Amino acid sequence: MIITLTPNPAIDVTYRVPSLRPGASHRITDLHRRPGGKGVNAAGVLARVRGTQRGSAAVTCASAVDEASRAWWDSDLAARGIRPETVAVAPPWRTRTSTTVVQDDGTATVLNEAGDTPDEQVWRGLVERVSGLGAAARGATGPRAGRAVLAICGSLPGAAQDSPPGSLLELAARFGGVGALVVDGSGPWLTAVLATRPALVKPNADEAAATTGEDDPLRAAEALVRSGARAAMVSAGADGLVLVLDDGRRWSGRPGRVLRGNPTGAGDAATAAAASYLAQHDPADDPEALLRQVVAWSGAAVLHPHAGDLDPDHLSELGALAGIERI
Repeated sequence: MIITLTPNPAIDVTYRVPSLRPGASHRITDLHRRPGGKGVNAAGVLARVRGTQRGSAAVTCASAVDEASRAWWDSDLAARGIRPETVAVAPPWRTRTSTTVVQDDGTATVLNEAGDTPDEQVWRGLVERVSGLGAAARGATGPRAGRAVLAICGSLPGAAQDSPPGSLLELAARFGGVGALVVDGSGPWLTAVLATRPALVKPNADEAAATTGEDDPLRAAEALVRSGARAAMVSAGADGLVLVLDDGRRWSGRPGRVLRGNPTGAGDAATAAAASYLAQHDPADDPEALLRQVVAWSGAAVLHPHAGDLDPDHLSELGALAGIERI
């Protein structure tokens, strides 16, 4: 089983326009609305790919949303093959909105609202649900059972970003101790969670620089490993990504062709690819295979118009074209 936890979920709204001109009025050519946030997007990608793989384990998405959105949220996830584990939060707390404006040339402008900070009871509710799922998955048997992987994706809302709740760090330690924790985050939250020895951390270049003070992605990844991560993957958009392992090995990966589309979900697809790999392997087992899968999934996400989805038919080609090198 793979579980994604989205501490700061959002209602994703995507507008498509021919071009975006500040100060001008625009005619929207397409409007799309769905549950979002990094962990939700990663779960969507996992469900899409693993739905084509016979016998693959279930994908579960844990998040907290406002009471008014709960039914719509769970219905949308279930329709996409994702098992929802949703904690409903009473007013005046509300789920934030994330708005993306995509131009015909693929340029995306993202407007992110800040999320309201849940109280400790909400955090505890999420942690208890995820812990129960992890315990049940660890009791499963069979050749495809693998291990329970937890991917904690995105920022923490409000004050929690600078002072992560203890219950969330306890949950991270529980999964980090068995080598099945993936973290896509930044800042004080990422720094705090490094002590739990996560199997893999995956910030983008800006997030890694903000956390480590290193502008170079490779040096930032090395700093993250020195601070506790068993492996660190730092992405730099179209320039590809780097992977550093705690045994000193270093790798780079990049797409084999120019990709045009909506890049906003590429990082979430990369997290999904890493979590899928970790369900059966450790990062050090075959770094080239891990990177090839990450490059293929993130590239396929760029080619899809909406974050949190991809066309599995693109994966084989993009994986074969990926440029993977040991540094």
